[in-house]
Amino acid sequence: MRLHMLAVALLGVASLPGPIQAQEPEQREFASANPREDYRHGRILKIETIGGEKLEGTVVRVDRKTNQMFLRTSPGAAPTAVVLKDIKTANVAVKQETRMVPDEKNPTRLVSTTVKTSVETPEIQQIVIYNGNKKSVSYIGASLSPGERSRLSELETTENEMSRLDVLSKVQDQVLVNDLAIQEGQRRHQELMNDLLWKQVPPGGYATSLMQTPYTEFTSLIPFMPYTYGYTGPIRTKFIESNYPSTPVPFVRVGATVFPNLPVAPDALTKARQSYVTAQSRAIFENGQLVAVIDN
Repeated sequence: MRLHMLAVALLGVASLPGPIQAQEPEQREFASANPREDYRHGRILKIETIGGEKLEGTVVRVDRKTNQMFLRTSPGAAPTAVVLKDIKTANVAVKQETRMVPDEKNPTRLVSTTVKTSVETPEIQQIVIYNGNKKSVSYIGASLSPGERSRLSELETTENEMSRLDVLSKVQDQVLVNDLAIQEGQRRHQELMNDLLWKQVPPGGYATSLMQTPYTEFTSLIPFMPYTYGYTGPIRTKFIESNYPSTPVPFVRVGATVFPNLPVAPDALTKARQSYVTAQSRAIFENGQLVAVIDN
């Protein structure tokens, strides 16, 4: 038994990995770049300018108005501007992918083939969280410069604030509709109560305890008069006092109790939208996706 345990222990020691070796940086494969397809965000380019300057990095954005490409040569560094017409050669990082394509001889049959595609590394990741009808976004850009991260944080804050106020505004509208419905129900309740009180008084002017009523006897004389909305006169019947109070039910706006953040200031949502538009003006979108922010 001991020999068996010793053999297992020796086998376990022999299977332990050796010293951890430092991993060498990944060797990328480059191919000639196509300006129309590869001069876009996320592509990894290795370029040489007419002046002999060599740069390698990730394309942040391309400004067609100024004919400039902004290249990030290292994480956390500000993008370097390169004039497009000054680029002598450009190579893009590629990777091999296995795809299924129709066979040339038999199109109904799929065959595997290896193709080279450009490496794409987006710098900004967007996380969207929905909690019911509430939406919150979070942007992650670890490779951005400090100034760009500040702009990205500003965009995230303004967008979330606008979404929060938009939800509260919709809730406030719904609360107002519900409160008006409650008020209408209370008004109808008071009308029915007044109608009931009207029917309890005979046309003679005074009612006595000898009056026939299906509810109960009056305990005092009640002068005959129309009972209108809000009447608070002397009602002295046990049934009415216990079931139909003479004063209207006070109207309570439930919205202010259930939603303490209401009401929303009328111009709060407008200001939040303006702040978001201002922050969004410094953002660059491609195909509806946030790809870069401008720090200037």
